[in-house]
Amino acid sequence: MPNIKENPMLLTVSQAAELLQLGRDTVYQLTHREDFPAIRLGRNVRINRAALQAWLDKNNGGMLL
Repeated sequence: MPNIKENPMLLTVSQAAELLQLGRDTVYQLTHREDFPAIRLGRNVRINRAALQAWLDKNNGGMLL
């Protein structure tokens, strides 16, 4: 069983940036796209890991997370 701390369902912008090998600013820009799987929780932004994979598959031909 995977460790939940190593594979959280919701990623911070920093975690998503690291996985995608992008800068944090770039990921923040992506969170403003209507089709990007960002969730706003007050002032915090989280990215649904499974939805991010689906978004990548649809928009970029796929990438394993």
